[in-house]
Amino acid sequence: MSWLKSRHSNFSRATALVGMLVFGTVGFAQENAVHPEGLRQMGFLMQEKAARTPAQRKISSNLLHTLRLQQGSFTRNLPNFRTGVKLDDQGKTVVDIRGEVSDEVLHRIQALGGTVINALENYGHIRAAMTL
Repeated sequence: MSWLKSRHSNFSRATALVGMLVFGTVGFAQENAVHPEGLRQMGFLMQEKAARTPAQRKISSNLLHTLRLQQGSFTRNLPNFRTGVKLDDQGKTVVDIRGEVSDEVLHRIQALGGTVINALENYGHIRAAMTL
């Protein structure tokens, strides 16, 4: 009968452990649940991303969001939203552009008011300071 006692006490310990995990997890989930306002804001960002054009899908979300913040189109739906994109005094930020490096592309960057920092033709990479 000693084996029955040990099985019973092991069962009790296991039951207690499962109970702590289950009920502890419920408390943890309640404490860390996403606030309804956060869910609304995430939904807004998901809708914005789904509505992008094919050309916009190639651009960093942070750059697009910074542009929309500048335009004021995010302020109502995302009043405290920050992207971390640093702009200089002229409103320019450093961007990396992947693709064919050609005189035409470099001239287009300059025509748009950008400054080419470097261009690596062999790697298909351009770093430029651009206004959004």
